[in-house]
Amino acid sequence: MNPTLNSQLGTCLLLLSLLTQLTIAQDFRRRDPERIHDPSTVYTENKEYYFFSTGHGVSLIKEQDDGRWTRTARVFEQENLPAWHKEKVPANRGHLWAPDVIKLKDTYYLYYSVSSFGKQTSAIGIAAGKTLDPKSPDWGWKDQGPVITSDKSKPFNAIDPALFKD
Repeated sequence: MNPTLNSQLGTCLLLLSLLTQLTIAQDFRRRDPERIHDPSTVYTENKEYYFFSTGHGVSLIKEQDDGRWTRTARVFEQENLPAWHKEKVPANRGHLWAPDVIKLKDTYYLYYSVSSFGKQTSAIGIAAGKTLDPKSPDWGWKDQGPVITSDKSKPFNAIDPALFKD
């Protein structure tokens, strides 16, 4: 193949990919003008779509029948934040970051960051739950405590868990 044609084809494919991503992002903003930070993996349960996002107590987001995504619940209400979070990260005010979720057998495991902006004192916690549907009698998350912590004495910051199943 002609090297010039190959280069032009690569450039066209890159532009097409960028335009597709921009269109998807614009479509998402039209369907839900609220800002979503750090969305988790999307899971389907009983033909309903859910994901978690950064927010006070970790927000649960559900797709509505009309395609909009709306906040439907919190994993931890303000009065039920994990007891350890203030001890490990004193400056945190309940705003939990970058959740990610994975289902193993019949249990969902939700990993989340406890931090304060611009600080290295952080932790990744884990909670377990049986359902993503807040209307289910099985709804509820049991915090399992911190998985890893960091502070200014460590050369890393324990934030932004990212999960995968091999």
